[in-house]
Amino acid sequence: MKRLSIVLALLLGIVATSQAQYRYYRYPSSSKKSTHRYNHHDEFKRQSYLGFKVGGTHTALINNNRPIELGLAPDFQGGLAAKLALGGFLALQPEILYTQSTTKYFGQNQNSRITRSSVDVPILFRFSFGNTTQFFINAGAQASYALDTKTKYPGQPEETLEYEKDDFNHRTGYGAAGGMGVAINSHYGQFLIEARGYYPMGDFANGWLNQPENRMLNVGLSIGYLGRLGR
Repeated sequence: MKRLSIVLALLLGIVATSQAQYRYYRYPSSSKKSTHRYNHHDEFKRQSYLGFKVGGTHTALINNNRPIELGLAPDFQGGLAAKLALGGFLALQPEILYTQSTTKYFGQNQNSRITRSSVDVPILFRFSFGNTTQFFINAGAQASYALDTKTKYPGQPEETLEYEKDDFNHRTGYGAAGGMGVAINSHYGQFLIEARGYYPMGDFANGWLNQPENRMLNVGLSIGYLGRLGR
């Protein structure tokens, strides 16, 4: 949990830096404040935001090296999100999300449902096109800190696996994330709809995935509202 606190501190530091950057652009002269604003066509592109997002997730198979199939098992994701302007159409999109992802397995003479809970921290570069209404794409990396795993077999009680005795490296995986969406801007904030995928690539304890196992892709659809940072 100490390292999660460090991640939170870093996120707050990025937000503070973004606010300072906004004040610099709004008041370019250090000796006298100005009511100068961005060019109308760039105003929302150069604006930073902080808010929340919620949505649903689903796990899909990319390859199938074992005789199993996955059933439909939608689940939940939600948390904090920010859009921190870096200049022009480029921004940084850090998030801290609570994620529940459920997988239903069919095959090998047994069925099961596995639900994993985690704290996810995506750090994405976001490319926006447009001003008041924006189309955007994003891509970057994501760390995932495991909280617990619940397994349910037909006719048996649910089993919960806790990770409290495991160290940070064994509980934390990483991978690639990316998506696309639409954002609608106003003077007070930004409403967004986004589709995203996350592909796990390994963990800090064992390194990159290198076993010929089934590979999963977590996909999701979310909505959010981000409030405008600065005046």
